[in-house]
Amino acid sequence: MAIQSYSSSSSSFSYDYTYDVFISFRGPDTRFGFTGNLYKALSDNGIRTFIDDKELQGGEEITASLLKNIEDSRIAVIVFSKNYATSSFCLDELVHIIHHFKKKNRLVLPIFYGTKPSHVRHTNHCYGEALAKHEKKFQHNKENMNRLEEWKMALNQAANLSGYHFNLRNEEYEYVFINKIVAEISNKINRVLLHVADHPVGLESRLLQGTNKIEMIYLNCPSKKFKIDWNGEAFKKMTKLKTLIIENGHFSQGPKYLPSTLRVLKWNRYPSKSPPSSALNKEFKNMTILKFDNSKYLTNIPNVSCLPNLEIFSFKNCKNLTTVHDSIGFLTHLQILNAENCDKLLSFPPLKLISLLELELSGCTNLNKFPEILDKMENIKEITLINTGIKEFPFSFQNLTELYALFINGHGKLGLPSSILMMSNLLYVNINGFSQLLPKLNDKPGSMLPTSNVKAIFLETSKHGFLNIALTWFSNVEFLFLSRSNIKILPECLKECHFLKNIDLDGCKYLEEIRGIPPNLKTLSAFGCYSLTSSSKSMLVSKELHETGGTKFHFPSSRSDKIPTWFEHQSREPSFSFSFRNNLPSLVFIFSSKQMHEWGLHKGDVDPVLRANLYINDNVYSLFDSNYGFNFDMKPYHTYLLSFDMQYWFKSQSLNDYQLDESLVKNEWIHAEVRFGFVDKNEYGDDEDVVDLDDEYVVYCGIHVVKHLTSMDDFQFTDSSLYSERNLDEYLSDLASLFY
Repeated sequence: MAIQSYSSSSSSFSYDYTYDVFISFRGPDTRFGFTGNLYKALSDNGIRTFIDDKELQGGEEITASLLKNIEDSRIAVIVFSKNYATSSFCLDELVHIIHHFKKKNRLVLPIFYGTKPSHVRHTNHCYGEALAKHEKKFQHNKENMNRLEEWKMALNQAANLSGYHFNLRNEEYEYVFINKIVAEISNKINRVLLHVADHPVGLESRLLQGTNKIEMIYLNCPSKKFKIDWNGEAFKKMTKLKTLIIENGHFSQGPKYLPSTLRVLKWNRYPSKSPPSSALNKEFKNMTILKFDNSKYLTNIPNVSCLPNLEIFSFKNCKNLTTVHDSIGFLTHLQILNAENCDKLLSFPPLKLISLLELELSGCTNLNKFPEILDKMENIKEITLINTGIKEFPFSFQNLTELYALFINGHGKLGLPSSILMMSNLLYVNINGFSQLLPKLNDKPGSMLPTSNVKAIFLETSKHGFLNIALTWFSNVEFLFLSRSNIKILPECLKECHFLKNIDLDGCKYLEEIRGIPPNLKTLSAFGCYSLTSSSKSMLVSKELHETGGTKFHFPSSRSDKIPTWFEHQSREPSFSFSFRNNLPSLVFIFSSKQMHEWGLHKGDVDPVLRANLYINDNVYSLFDSNYGFNFDMKPYHTYLLSFDMQYWFKSQSLNDYQLDESLVKNEWIHAEVRFGFVDKNEYGDDEDVVDLDDEYVVYCGIHVVKHLTSMDDFQFTDSSLYSERNLDEYLSDLASLFY
C-alpha cells in the first residue's frame, strides 16, 4: 500500500514496520473479552495491530512467521492475565519479545489484567503455581530447565517496565481503561502521515504529488490559528484512495469532491452542518467506516440508505446534532452505532439493525425514550445508558433477544415494560440515580408477570419501595448489590427471595433496619453500615441460618455487642486451637475485632489489616483469602461469621495433605490452630507475612460445632483460653483497666 506523507524534516515518509503493535496474550483468558476489545479499539484508530487469531494447541512451537511478525512490530503489548504463565508458548513468545525489543530499543508495554505486577515480577501466586508445574515437568531435562530460567528472567524484566494495571474489581469501566492504552500507543507511534505547518499554504498542491498511487491519508494539523480553505479537487486524481483520516485541522468547509474508492472516512471536528453530500450516493456503496466525532457544526444526519455496507457509524460529541434520518435504522451490515453525548437529540429512529453489536446513547441528556426495536436484533449483548434523559423503554425492547446486561443511570422516574421479564438471556440489571421504578404492564388485564432469568441486580436508591418492585419483578435474583445506596430499610419481602444468596451493602451508611432475611442467603457484606440497629444485627447471627453451611457474613460491631450464646466456646486470645479425628469437622466461626484506644499505636495511619490463618500440620491457610474464605481484609470494629465445613473446603479447593489423610485413616488426633495477626506489607504493597497482634487490638471470637455433621467424640478444644458465654463489654473493660 502506498502512503503519502510529510513531516517538518522530510517531504516523504515510509513505514519501517509491518505492524505498529504486536499483542501477546493467553487466548482462553482474554481473546473474546479484553484482548479482543483492545485489538478492535487499536484497529479502529488506524493502528496496524497483529493478533494471532488461531488458538495454538499445547506443545506447538512458535513458527518462523510469528517470530518475524514480532520483529516487524514497533510496539509489543503483553497482556498478563491469570493463566498467561501456564502456556509455554506464551512464555517462549515473551522471551523473544524481551530479547529482540531490548536489543532494538523498542517499546514493551505490559498490561496486568486481573493480576498484580508483583505476582509476575516475583513469580508468586498464580504465576508461581504455573511455573512450579512447568518445573515439575522439566526437572529431568537440562535444556528445558534453562528455558524455565529464561522465562523467569523475562517475566521479571517485563513486570519492571512501566505499564497498566486493571483490577477486575475496579470501579473503572474497561472501555475507559482501553482508551487510555490506545491514547498512549497513538502518542508513541506519532503517526503523522500528512503534517500541515502553522502557515498552511498550498495544501492542494501538496496533495497533487504522486497521487494516483495513494491509498491512505492521515492528516494532523493541530494549529487553530489559520483556517484551511480547500475544495478537494486534488482527490479527483486519487483513484486508489481507500482511507482518509483527518484527526485535526481548522477547515472552512467540507470537500466538494471525494473519490468513490473510499472505504474509511474519519473526520474529527468536521466543519459543515451535514456530512459531505459527495459521499452520499450509490457510488460509495462500499464505504464501511464513517466517523464525524466532535463536530460542533454538524446538525443533521441525512439519508444514508446509499451506504448499505456501512459497518461503523459514529457521530459522538456532536453537541448541536438535532436530527437523525430514519434510514440509519435499516443498515443491515451496521455493527457499531455511536451517538454518545449528542445532548440536543430529542428522539432516535426505530432500529432494525440485524448485525448491530454496539449502540452508544450515553450522554444524550434530552433523549427521553429508548428507540423502538422493530425486529429481533440478536447480536447486542450489553446496553449502557449513563447520564441520559431516557426514562421510558418500549415493549419492543424485548427484541434485543441476546441482551445479557443492562446498565441505566439517570434521575426521576423510570418506566420499564413487563416485556423485559421475557428476555431469557438478560442476567444483569444495573439501575442507579432514579427515585421511582414504574412498571409498565402489557395490555392484557389480570395477566401474571412472566418469570425473569435475571441473576444479579445492582441498585443505587434511597427508596425501599423501589427495591420492593425490583425484587418482585426479578424474583429469581441470586446477587443483590446495593453498595453506597442511601436506603434506610431492607424490606420484609426479602424473605420471599428463595434464590437470593448474596447481598452487598457496603457503604450503606444510612441503613438502619433489616426486616427480612432470604432463607438461603450465603454471603452478606455490610462494611461501614454503622447505623444498623442491634435487632437487625441479631437477625444476621441466626443459628439456623449459619448451620446450613457456606455462609460468610460481616457487618459493623460495637463494644456492647455480645457473642451469641449458641457459640459454645469463646476466646479472647490472639489464637485458639482444637483437635479432631476420623472426619473433618464442620464449624462456624465468629470474629470481632476491637481497638483498645482511639489514639492507638497506629496514630496517623489507616486501620491496619488483620488476618486469621489456620494451621494444620505444616500447612497454612488464610481464612481471609478468596480461595478459602473471605476475599477481603479484616477490619477493626466489624464482626465476621464464617461457616467452615472443612471437608467441603478441602474438596472444593483440591487441597492435598497426605499427612492429614493418613492421620484420618488411622483415626489419630489432628491438631489445628487459628492465629490472628497484622498483615505486614512489602514495598510493592503485597502481603509479606502475618505478625503477632500487639496490645492495641483484640480479636474476640466464638466457635460453634455443627453437631449433626460432627461427632463430639471426634472433636475437642485444646486451648485453655476457650470459655463459655461471656459479655464482650466485660472483657474489654477488664483489659482496658490494665492501661489506666
